[in-house]
Amino acid sequence: MTKQIVKNIILFILFGCFYVTIEVFFRGYSYPLMFLVAGIASVIIDKLNNKISWDMPLPLQVIIGTFIILALELSSGLFALHVLGVRMWDYRNMPWNMFEGLLCPQFASIWMVLTLCIIVLADAINYYWLHDEERPYYVLRRNGKRYYLPERNCN
Repeated sequence: MTKQIVKNIILFILFGCFYVTIEVFFRGYSYPLMFLVAGIASVIIDKLNNKISWDMPLPLQVIIGTFIILALELSSGLFALHVLGVRMWDYRNMPWNMFEGLLCPQFASIWMVLTLCIIVLADAINYYWLHDEERPYYVLRRNGKRYYLPERNCN
């Protein structure tokens, strides 16, 4: 098994567990489908992150990742509601809810934090564990200051 496949498995399991833990902590329960959605989102965001330049401002990367998560959340919510007959969450009582109460813009901030964690952790795994790339850095705005991960020490 290649290191890249192992990394995908680690990200999938880690963020699947992370998301379910957040849901259980705040709602008291979660659904197995949400573990899959979070795991798939982390792998997709990492693949996209590997294709774009580190010079792309980190806030823009986070916004793109957030829309990926929202698209997966909507697809899984529609699938669960219309195919499985289960409403995994219900935002109908929230202002600005969309798509039968399956999306709520106010919760996008949670997905932004999750996206930021995915980007940084995936880069850290590549740099510190896989030794696949040069030292990762992030910029907050175009042509802005570079913020590097700490240098690896391989002694």
